[in-house]
Amino acid sequence: MPKRDLAYMHGQREAIARSALAVMLEKGVYGTSLRDICEQADISMGTFYVHFRTKEEAVVAAFALDNHERRNRPEPLPDTRSEYLEGMRQGFLDMWNDPVEIRRSRLSLQFVADMALESANPPGLSEIFEHHGIWTRQAMEKLVAKGEAELPLGLDRTVDGIHHAVMGAQYMVMGNKELEVTKVADDLVALLDLILSDPLKPKT
Repeated sequence: MPKRDLAYMHGQREAIARSALAVMLEKGVYGTSLRDICEQADISMGTFYVHFRTKEEAVVAAFALDNHERRNRPEPLPDTRSEYLEGMRQGFLDMWNDPVEIRRSRLSLQFVADMALESANPPGLSEIFEHHGIWTRQAMEKLVAKGEAELPLGLDRTVDGIHHAVMGAQYMVMGNKELEVTKVADDLVALLDLILSDPLKPKT
């Protein structure tokens, strides 16, 4: 048997991660078994264990792959504060009209529920969280440079706060069916507007 080089191994690992994501989007994290992933990827269980020690590692790799592909088609940075806020509002509303995005959000929620029982992040997960803040950081830097935002909490805490608020709003809408999505979007935008403002600066 010819020796398999690093490019081949990397390609096979990515194919398994892509297969894991495809199955999970259909069945969810809990409904997806290792056998499902192997069948989707057309590999043996032994081949799976060459690349991943556990199902959780494959799940993280699937999220990382999805995250990487999303970063390769980034949203344009806003030029104004109002453009940023309206974009956040519309993006939040659009999510609940897209079945694929809803399934992605469900996957995230299921995986986070599992991680609540762990004492540390599995390998690769911290990097995914870090990348989530890149676009927000760039947007905040641009708005500050244009005089559109003050960031009284500072750049780092503002980026983290926005990320926490958005993810929390998403999980609340998924978990509480009595919530009106439009109201949650409006509340989220109002909160973000406050985060960008200096409370001691007189309104003009």
